[in-house]
Amino acid sequence: MKKRIALYSAYIPKHAGGGEKYLLSIGEVCSQCAQTELLVSQTETQYAKNALRSYEQRFGLQLEDVLVKSSSIGATKSPITTFLSTAQFSHLFAMTDGSIFPTAAKHSHLIVQVPWTRRLSMPEQLKLKNWESIIVYSHFVKSVLERSWKINKIQVIAPYVDAKEFAPQPKEKIILNVGRFFKHATSNSKRQDVIINAFKKLYDKGHIDGFSLVLIGNVDPNPDSQEYLEELKKLAYGYPINIITDASYEEMKSYYARSLFYWHAAGFEVDEVKNPEHTEHFGITTLEAMASGCIPLVVPKGGQKEVVADERFFWETQEDLLSKTSRFVEVSKSQQEKLAQEVRSMTTRYSKEQFIANIQRLVE
Repeated sequence: MKKRIALYSAYIPKHAGGGEKYLLSIGEVCSQCAQTELLVSQTETQYAKNALRSYEQRFGLQLEDVLVKSSSIGATKSPITTFLSTAQFSHLFAMTDGSIFPTAAKHSHLIVQVPWTRRLSMPEQLKLKNWESIIVYSHFVKSVLERSWKINKIQVIAPYVDAKEFAPQPKEKIILNVGRFFKHATSNSKRQDVIINAFKKLYDKGHIDGFSLVLIGNVDPNPDSQEYLEELKKLAYGYPINIITDASYEEMKSYYARSLFYWHAAGFEVDEVKNPEHTEHFGITTLEAMASGCIPLVVPKGGQKEVVADERFFWETQEDLLSKTSRFVEVSKSQQEKLAQEVRSMTTRYSKEQFIANIQRLVE
């Protein structure tokens, strides 16, 4: 059977976060060796073609050889129709939104971002039998799914950071956070509200004179997320806080390169055992910040423990965050540069070359 590779996500083309970058990064690799198609509903075909160009710019990917094709996946309630529609493909990479559909592709790989704790129903177990493997971002997600789903075909293929794309520049007094804006009552919210409140406290104490806080991210396409963004703007009013919702890829890289600190608050006050889905499942933006020489300060839950893997950069209470930031501000510039070199070296475990090799192994 000639190689013909399909990509599917219910979140494309409406969303533009880490999951979309991950799936389209697979598409970039696959399109170099075989016909690769992004499957969307018929009503979204033109929208997706336009969005693909936007994804290229936002994520720094080469997707000109990825074709957009209409498909019944996600648009039909008939599992038989879905099953038959996938039979034409040699390989299928599908990112689940929590649902599982049957597949007839010769090699099917289901990408699971979320550490689901719910047990699979009998129909879901049967559908999963046709999937060759489950791909997850982190060992954290793998361990949760192995307990809840009772399966042993899970493999970890972590996202990558391209060291050639992300590199430090002379650092400025900037504290950066990158992540989608959406309500913290759902899933792994980035908790920009916590970050703003912490910055205001530190600023009022006079510990970060001359510093600014920059929050970069897309706004999820729903009223709750737009409302949350407006709440954040009100919270930030009167302080040197810049909220950017339409940053280009180059603008985002520039902020990474120039920022001294990277704050991340996903998982704050979350019970990791009870609600693992509310933690950061991996943390690609943290990885990009570290590659750019930012000093990271993250909540040590979920996948963040794997990405950072150094307790000097962990915080669990707001007081931890404030005290550690103050301490790093007070050290000499040479010590800050040494810290930046150390965190940058941690990112070599997540090279683009390794990611490419992992995907090529699956489509050989």
